[in-house]
Order: sequence, then structure tokens, then C-alpha cells
Amino acid sequence: MNPSNILAESEDTIRCFEMCICLNRQQTLLWIEYGSFTYTLHSYCSRQLKRSAENLTAEQTSLLQARKGRVLNITHNCFSLAAALQNAEQNSSEENEDSHEEKWLCQYMLGKIAEKQKDHPKTYLNFYLKAANNLYESNATYPIKINHSNPTTLSVEALEIFYRTNASIIKYLEHQKEISRDIGNHFSNVLKSLASSPFAFNKAKIDGNSLNALKRKVVVDKNEQSKMQKTSKKSNYGPNCSAAAQTEVVKEEEKDEQKPKEATEINKVPAQAQELSVDKANSSKSNPSRRESEVSNTA
Repeated sequence: MNPSNILAESEDTIRCFEMCICLNRQQTLLWIEYGSFTYTLHSYCSRQLKRSAENLTAEQTSLLQARKGRVLNITHNCFSLAAALQNAEQNSSEENEDSHEEKWLCQYMLGKIAEKQKDHPKTYLNFYLKAANNLYESNATYPIKINHSNPTTLSVEALEIFYRTNASIIKYLEHQKEISRDIGNHFSNVLKSLASSPFAFNKAKIDGNSLNALKRKVVVDKNEQSKMQKTSKKSNYGPNCSAAAQTEVVKEEEKDEQKPKEATEINKVPAQAQELSVDKANSSKSNPSRRESEVSNTA
């Protein structure tokens, strides 16, 4: 598709965002969505200039370069204002769960923008560390292995920030022949901080609610595991199954069926004994002569 057409359509989207912001400038999520769109547009312009530079005309190249710098400035403005609104909401004690959950994203994107704009390494590394801390405060999880089909809370985001922080240091060292002692010490401190971070030690922030949720998840996992074991045993019971395996499966099924029966029988025994004692007491009360004879016999 022609890049000129894509840039023309993107201008319509930018005008829509600007109109929405004019209606409500205090909506944090609106600034985040606007900044995410312009950053995606910046990435598109960068890819076109790198991969398709030979197929582009001089007019298209200049248009992409101009648009690339413009949308990056818009992105920086959007996430800066979103972060300022989040801080204002936090200071005024207003509850906005959506903006609180995206607080890490604003710091992370500000770090990526600072890295794109060739700012000092301290600037974007501090943004990355703030983003990692915000994830920890948002009860992010740090599993040893991430299940991409069903990842735990904010585990992929924590991995991305950890990777990005290390990659930005390596990238800076590759492009710089010499670095100052100040930058070198800062890199060393950041790497030490990462090595002792909750991500490195798989230590999530556990409060009461998350602990109860974790306990419930463990119980559910155990029940599912026992169900899977039973279904796997039954699936093995087929026409090609050996006689010994079939008898073993049948015995285990009989044991499982006998367990609830034995429990009910055990519960019935004290109930029957209690009924006999009650009947005996009632009969003795109704027949006093019989009770006196019993007492004399015992004497």
C-alpha cells in the first residue's frame, strides 16, 4: 500500500483524537490511546525508511521523515500529560483503577521516547525503573515460565520491561566507543538493581486478596489434575488394553465407589445407637415399676 495514502488516513484519525481531547482534556485513557496510536505511526515511518528506502521517491522520503518526528513529539506530549493527570489523581485521592493500572505504561513509553530522541541514558533508564516499580505495586506476577496462552497478571509486561532495560544499555555500549565514568557507574547501579529486583527473584507483592486468589487457584489446579488423572485412566481402558490393566482400573473404580458408602455407614452407627438409648429412656419413664425392678436387681 502506498505510504502517502496511509499517512493521509492517519491524519483523519489524529484530527478525531484532537476533537475528543477538546471535549475532555482530563481523560487519562484518551491521552494514552492517542499516544499509542501516534507511536505506532512513528514505528511505521521508521520501518518504511529502513526497509523500503530504495523504492521510495524523494517526496515520499521527506514526507515520512517529517511525519516521523512530528508524531514522536505528539506521543511525548500525550504520555507526559497522562502521567501528570495520574499524579494529580493520586494526590487528590481520586479512585480511578483504569488509570492506576496504566501508570506503568506511561513511564515505560516515556522511556522509549527518550531513547528514540537520543536523550541521556539516565533519563530513559530511570523511566524504565519507575515502570518496573509501578508494575510491582500493581501486583504483577513473576513466574519462572510464562504460559503465553494464559499468562499470569502483568507477567509479560514485566518481562518486556526487564528485557528493554538490559537491551538499552547494550545498545548504547555498541554505538559508543567510549563512555564517561558517570554513565558507567549508572549502568552498574542499574544492573545491580535489576539483579536484586523482584523479577530476578520471582517475588511478587502478595497482599490479602491476591493470597486468597492464589490459594483458590491452587485448589482448582489440584481438582483439575485429579480429574485429568481419572480421565486418563478411563481412556486407557479400551479394546486394546491388557487384562491386568483392565482389572486394576476396575478395582480403583470400585474403591472410589465404596469410599462414600463406608463414610455414610460410619455416620449411621452412632445415629442408631443414639436412637436405641432414647427408646430405652422413654420406655423406662413410661413404666415406673419396671424401672424399680431394674434398680432392685442391680442392688
